[in-house]
Amino acid sequence: MLLLVLGGIFAVVGIVVVVGVAIDPGSSALLSMGIVFVVVGAILLAVGVAIVGGQRRRRRVLAEGIAGTARITSVTQTNTMINNQPVMVLRLMVNIPDRPPYEAHLRQVIPFVLLMRAQPGSVVAVKVDPNQADRPVIDWNAPVAGGVNAYAGGGAMAGVGFAGAGLPAGGVGPANVPVPSLPPYAADLPVDQLREQVRSMGATGRAVIDSVQPTGAQGDRAGFTLGMWVQLDSGPAFRVDNAPAAVEQVYAGRVAPGVTVPLRIAQVRPGVTMTVLEWEKL
Repeated sequence: MLLLVLGGIFAVVGIVVVVGVAIDPGSSALLSMGIVFVVVGAILLAVGVAIVGGQRRRRRVLAEGIAGTARITSVTQTNTMINNQPVMVLRLMVNIPDRPPYEAHLRQVIPFVLLMRAQPGSVVAVKVDPNQADRPVIDWNAPVAGGVNAYAGGGAMAGVGFAGAGLPAGGVGPANVPVPSLPPYAADLPVDQLREQVRSMGATGRAVIDSVQPTGAQGDRAGFTLGMWVQLDSGPAFRVDNAPAAVEQVYAGRVAPGVTVPLRIAQVRPGVTMTVLEWEKL
């Protein structure tokens, strides 16, 4: 509201000066000052209208929107401060009833008192306008009754291996996720060669890791059990829990909640898929 008032004052003063100079031509410097006041006033008015409109939309969505939850997958600080509060860019994995999880990005002011809650891996309550689902509103005051649930559409996608090595293992995901099939001979290849086949032919996507449990060494690799959201570029997001991973030691230090890792996934044989997390691309 303050910006609207200041913008109005600047615009009115500028218009009065410009009109006065037009009626009684005088100093060009005075005319320039009037034009500057008009421009500054217009900018302040535009910013004020945008802020007021955003506040009204937020109140409306919080009152009428569909309730859901969202897991924060990444947080990026900008160079902008509003009222001495930082403006942050949040990437969310949003979950609302009757819809598979989807990604959304928000750019908003995060008060310092809320910064500890705005961390990768945190789950927050949201409200969503179904006509603008890509612009969820975080309800910082609402309790979160549990985490983000997996999309229940489809069935099981068996034999998903999440690893630096891509070792086949159990996993969960929609049965209708479209992934390429490797040539029949690939199933008989050694693991290292099979992994390279998946890297070259597999569908691309990314895994957003939100839980990590070390399980000890697996040969020359570090073992983990991971929980994550998987988002393929060619399909819906789906949830994977308790996914075994064998990661090369050089990348083991990068395995942490909040990390987003590029991946490749392909079908090795009917009913068996293999996923390779590409830690080297981080």
